[in-house]
Amino acid sequence: MKGKKIAVVMGGPSAERAVSLNTGAAILTALREKGYNAVGIDLEPARFTEQLSEAGIEVVFNAIHGQYGEDGVLQGALELLGIPYTGSGLLSSAMAMDKGISKRIFLSADIPTPRSRLFSKSDRKQDLAAIIQAEFAIPVVVKSASQGSSIGVMIVQKSAELSDSIDEAFKYSDHV
Repeated sequence: MKGKKIAVVMGGPSAERAVSLNTGAAILTALREKGYNAVGIDLEPARFTEQLSEAGIEVVFNAIHGQYGEDGVLQGALELLGIPYTGSGLLSSAMAMDKGISKRIFLSADIPTPRSRLFSKSDRKQDLAAIIQAEFAIPVVVKSASQGSSIGVMIVQKSAELSDSIDEAFKYSDHV
């Protein structure tokens, strides 16, 4: 592996860009200190294949957090290009990033999960705050269904905060 040119792909346009850049920088430093031929690439999705080609990349270390790096997009592109990469594959990444799919998988395997309700942007014509208050006791957690880490997550302590929290979560995903 030391003879191969490794790209540490980091950054990108997601809400988790800053933490991804920190992760990528740490990985890049560690690889170089161990004698690996590694370069950093700040992901530009529209130019990703060009970025890899221009740098002569043979292996990718995926340091992207959130969109593109954890949702299967980067993995799919790399599989099409035949470039090996670190981390989970396309399908497992896509399923894990989608909280609705993940929940269904857990339930089908008899893994207990907290009670929840999934809403899409098309549901917004309804009073989602009223629906949630009728089905759940406050406090509740409102979360974007397709973000990593704590992006788009609000712990709602008061009913008056619920509508704003729902709006905030929908800024990050089509599903909450």
